[in-house]
Amino acid sequence: MPVPIESTVLRVTQYAGAPAMLVRAGDDRDLAHITELSAARATRARFALDRSEDYIRYAISRRRLLAGLGPAGLRQTEFLVAEEGHMAVAYLVCSVHNGEWTIEEAGDRDPSGARLGAMLQVMLAREPALPPPRITGLWPHDLTPPQLTVVTRQAPQEVMMIRPLRDRTLPMPPLSASDVLYWHADLF
Repeated sequence: MPVPIESTVLRVTQYAGAPAMLVRAGDDRDLAHITELSAARATRARFALDRSEDYIRYAISRRRLLAGLGPAGLRQTEFLVAEEGHMAVAYLVCSVHNGEWTIEEAGDRDPSGARLGAMLQVMLAREPALPPPRITGLWPHDLTPPQLTVVTRQAPQEVMMIRPLRDRTLPMPPLSASDVLYWHADLF
């Protein structure tokens, strides 16, 4: 059965200056909170991966290695966290390549994703003289930060298929793209 994932192009609403919020580089102490954020978002989807702390660490490490082992300046990986009370409440993993940003994975304790949108605004405000980059990713339908606009959604070139492990005689109800939570970092 094909899994209907959609490649999304996003646009960030820019304001004069960056939002007043603390954004810092993520590290290992944040992974437990990020795992909770990932699990909370996955409960709303019919199809999502069970993303453990080790799996998330692996996905981030893989993107960092891809950036670090390539030629200098070709790729960059951003792992950012917004925290409140020494706890990660939003995070973003973004790859930068040829001036294009790819959202690898993201999460926000706020269901609307407002902190996540503000984090993207902070990233844009770091280099205000540059034109806004093209931002792509496998963006969930139920994550709608007020600072983001979905420009396009389309089927990617890759086709992802699943097959049930048990009781294959029963037909599975078809999935729609809004039923699926699958991040770019989950591709292998």
